[in-house]
Amino acid sequence: MKSDSIISVIRFCPLCGSSKLNKSNNFILSCSDCSFIYYDNPKVTVCSLIFNKDGQLLLTKRAEEPMKGFLDLPGGFVDQNETLEQALIRELSEELQLSVQEEDLIYYSSSVGRYEYSGINYFTVLVCYFCKKIVSGQEIKFDKDEIADIVFVRPEELNIKLLGMEDTKNLMTKFLKNKDYERQNFKN
Repeated sequence: MKSDSIISVIRFCPLCGSSKLNKSNNFILSCSDCSFIYYDNPKVTVCSLIFNKDGQLLLTKRAEEPMKGFLDLPGGFVDQNETLEQALIRELSEELQLSVQEEDLIYYSSSVGRYEYSGINYFTVLVCYFCKKIVSGQEIKFDKDEIADIVFVRPEELNIKLLGMEDTKNLMTKFLKNKDYERQNFKN
């Protein structure tokens, strides 16, 4: 069963157990009996634009669903009590064993999308940073449970159709259209 959001599968109030639930705007759920309100806010994700010395962009190939086998930018979900930067630093360390400091990150842009997991669509906000750290393929040891492979590609040669996630496609479409890969102020 595929669902548009978590709101559409909740049948009982999580506070009092009542079935008298009201749904509005597809992202607000309220209980008529106890006045509980649940807002289905987007899940926050982070990613990074990382380049090698030749100006090629680092992409990961997804090893698991959703979108297994498609390309993605390195990153992941923000955990509770993490800043965006802390989450990205953690994700880059976990996925790529890449040591990055907060001063290596420069905000680039954000985009929205959906992340389908276990038959439910979760709305996402993807926050992207340029990474000032220049990498080579030899220093990257990726987590094979999450990443099937890494590739470096010249940004202007990137085929958007090879990207799996909607928010990443939206972000990279803007990145390529504006030729933001030509910006030099984020490099060392």
